[in-house]
Amino acid sequence: MIKLLGMDANKLWNQNDRLVKDFNACFDFFDIVLDGCMLAAISQYCFHDVTTTNHLRAVIGTVLPAERLMAAVTTVSNMLSDFHRVSLMRERGDQDRDVGGENLLLFMQEGLMLRHLSLAIRQGDSGRVVNALSYFTIWFQGTPSHKYAAETLRLTACLRKIWGEELRNFWMENGCMVNLSGKREGFIALDALNEYIVREVKRLVSAGVTFKTDEHLRNVLSLLVMDFWDIRRKMSEEAEMYIFDYHSSKVDYQVESGKVAEYVLRSQLIRTSRNEQLVPSTEVPEVMDSFVNGLHELSKTVGIQNLKKNLLENVGAIAMVHSVDSGDEGRSEDE
Repeated sequence: MIKLLGMDANKLWNQNDRLVKDFNACFDFFDIVLDGCMLAAISQYCFHDVTTTNHLRAVIGTVLPAERLMAAVTTVSNMLSDFHRVSLMRERGDQDRDVGGENLLLFMQEGLMLRHLSLAIRQGDSGRVVNALSYFTIWFQGTPSHKYAAETLRLTACLRKIWGEELRNFWMENGCMVNLSGKREGFIALDALNEYIVREVKRLVSAGVTFKTDEHLRNVLSLLVMDFWDIRRKMSEEAEMYIFDYHSSKVDYQVESGKVAEYVLRSQLIRTSRNEQLVPSTEVPEVMDSFVNGLHELSKTVGIQNLKKNLLENVGAIAMVHSVDSGDEGRSEDE
């Protein structure tokens, strides 16, 4: 897809370790591909056996019946909301399978959930964040990201069962997101704010750092990062030097998404009732079904048992500290 869109992969991530260089650029690329796949799916279910989106573009909003469009949207929505669908598709014999179509369906399902989480954070809807977190908790269980698996499982358990109503409401209202700009959709995750602060502190580290300058950085300057944030914006406003874009709008990637949609349709990766007899793409490697794999790992209860053990150890440690603070250490049971 990167070559299809004429992008430079080296600007998105390191080729050796696959680490992301520019998160925003990578997320834009992801949005382009996801939009293209969705456009292809809607086109396919509106006009079966098409290999281009031109017809949909020509008639949408004019002569295309609203009922037909809504029927296609409903079909695609039902398909993408069924997280067991790919698992059932993979139970078919090799001759009846379409691995490329399965992979595409998984990408759209997981991609839309990631977009759902991103929008929920941006719009400050902590309830939707918690709902999306449940899916990510399952997905992480079947991956090598063991720390994410453990931490998401812990947070989900706390939000769903362990914490009381007051603590849960506090987290949802204060411990999940923050809005620094005051814009209606200007919320960011607290982790994103923490990463910003760390990045700004690192920029203040001088080349000739000494013990004194390091102490000043840690104990004085690092505490003023958000003050510097306000000062820079106030100075730019007073000097009429608009170095910050307060009214940014998302770049329109319709052309790029259209290219992705055309590729998906030409590759016949979306199969409807009329093209069900297409030759299966047996040479395509099968990607992991994160939902099913995650449920399989959860069924082993290893992560759950580890969580219970850690929680009980923490409760024991807290009780011990409370006992010492209360002067109860060394008392007998009779006392």
